[in-house]
This record gives sequence, C-alpha cells and structure tokens, in this order.
Amino acid sequence: MYAFRQEKKGADGLKRLLSVTVNSPEFSLVLYTFFYHFAWEILQAPLFENMGTIDHWKGTQICLRATIGDVLMTIFIFGAMGLLYRSRFWYLELTAGKYLLYIALGEGMTLVFEWLATARWDRWQYDQSMPVLPLLGTGLLPLLQWLIIPSVVLWQLRKQGRVA
Repeated sequence: MYAFRQEKKGADGLKRLLSVTVNSPEFSLVLYTFFYHFAWEILQAPLFENMGTIDHWKGTQICLRATIGDVLMTIFIFGAMGLLYRSRFWYLELTAGKYLLYIALGEGMTLVFEWLATARWDRWQYDQSMPVLPLLGTGLLPLLQWLIIPSVVLWQLRKQGRVA
C-alpha cells in the first residue's frame, strides 16, 4: 500500500510538472514559433539558390535547421526582454516601446545573420527571384518573416495569457 502511494505521489509530481511546463508562456512561444517559422522556411525555400532543384528530404532538413535557428533567436530575444523588464510576462503589458524593441532586436539579428551567411560564411545565396534590400543585399522575405511571425506570436501569447 505504501509503495502505491509513493508511485501516486511521483505521478502527481510529474503531472504537475507537465502542467506547469505546457501552460508556460515559454512552451507556447516555442510551439508557435516553430510552427510558423517552419512553414515560412518551406514556403520561401524556392527563393534561395538551388533549393528548387535539390532532393526534397535535403531541402526539408535545411528548412528544419533554419527553423531551429529561428526558434533559438526567438527564445534569446524573448528572454532578454524578460530580463530587461524583470518579468516572464512582459508581453502582457505590451507598450509600443516594448513591441518596437522586440521587433528591432529580431530584425537586427536577422540582418546580421543573413549578411554573415551570404557575404562571409557562404552558407546560402539568394535566388534571383528573392527581393533584396538595395544597399545591404539582404533578402526582403527573411526581414518580413521577423516582422510578421513575432507579431502574430505575441498576439497569441497575449490572448492566451488573458484567458489563463
């Protein structure tokens, strides 16, 4: 009987841990961010050199790696905002300044990473069909990606936070 109670306590602890994890804003952030960025990466893939002609599985792996990078960037920026505003729930009291800083950090990191990847590291190149910024040569779609997706994710987190 005692062993059963111990197992039940352990199961309750695991249930509580899972509940706290699944209901955390960080869990939702990662899920939403992964889903949207992966879809975006797949849809913009033809605008990168050779992505339209490589093996489907290889292209999916490339998009998955890019998505993981997007998720890591998002976690970093979201965490930095939490530290700056001393709250994991900084987005619930969203001001224009907080929103603009969040977006600016994402856009800035995108500009740096895209420039490094294309100009310095030769990790990828844009296809001729990719619209680019005139002076920098950075792809327009990766910049739009970091404007649209974080905005939608913040909206979803705010909506979820008001309900919880």
